[in-house]
Amino acid sequence: MHIFYCDDDQNDLVFFKSVVTRINPEIKLTLSSSPLEALEYLKTIKVKPNFVFFDCKMPELDGIECAIAIKRNRHLKKIPLIMLSESLQESIIQDYNKLGVYSFLLKTNLEDLEIALKGIVSGKF
Repeated sequence: MHIFYCDDDQNDLVFFKSVVTRINPEIKLTLSSSPLEALEYLKTIKVKPNFVFFDCKMPELDGIECAIAIKRNRHLKKIPLIMLSESLQESIIQDYNKLGVYSFLLKTNLEDLEIALKGIVSGKF
């Protein structure tokens, strides 16, 4: 299994990595702190990740822009896209749902994120 995660906050990248490692240390995890570099990477790699996670609020591109770029790319649009945020409003969730986003996770605490990620990678979410 291969998971890709993009977040401009280095602490959140470390947090996410620790959760994935706790779930299964054999999961390949690719991290990026730049949404522009992340999109370029995703477009160019031959073997696509099983899941793509993006933070909703980043300076170069926000989550909506990233979701649009992924869903418009014929090689990426079928990969489940999960958005992470510290808070989510219902109207924003509806906008993401219209784009075909697979799920949303709150960056709350280690245990809650671990439970949600376990469900996603096991297909039980």
